[in-house]
Amino acid sequence: GLLGAALTDNGSFAEAERVLAAALARGRQVADPNTRARLYWSESRLRVEQGQSELAARYARKTLEILRTTEDTYAIAHMLQSLAHIYLDLDRAQEALELLREGNELILAAGTPLDVAQYRIEEARALAALGEREAAAALAMEAGNTLRDMEPIDAGRAFALLGEIYADLGDA
Repeated sequence: GLLGAALTDNGSFAEAERVLAAALARGRQVADPNTRARLYWSESRLRVEQGQSELAARYARKTLEILRTTEDTYAIAHMLQSLAHIYLDLDRAQEALELLREGNELILAAGTPLDVAQYRIEEARALAALGEREAAAALAMEAGNTLRDMEPIDAGRAFALLGEIYADLGDA
């Protein structure tokens, strides 16, 4: 799973597919749910990077099903966030927002301030897609300010979203 993720991050998609296919074939028999979940999550990440969002969503849902059998609220919250991100890419904003709301208490309880801010970016994206621009802008601003010194790339995502929202509102 880790090798598949590293190959995905490196852009070696064909090799990542080969490694993950072999790992998934062996992993279906593994009793540990966290190990099986990591394998499906790695496959989901690969499919996202390849632009295969429907397939990525299928693997993300499978991962979430497995994680729900555990008590790992942190992993469940992150998987809800990942699946919401995919749903947003598929123009399924309402479903994305429902997932994020489901995981809100989990991320607040188990996540770091960085985790919560990254979660808020996805929530802001969902709200913006649903036309709730003022609420989306407030969340994007909050996330951007939190992330500014911690995670500049994600802060940039938040501020870019904020710019898009204000542009939609006609506020330069």
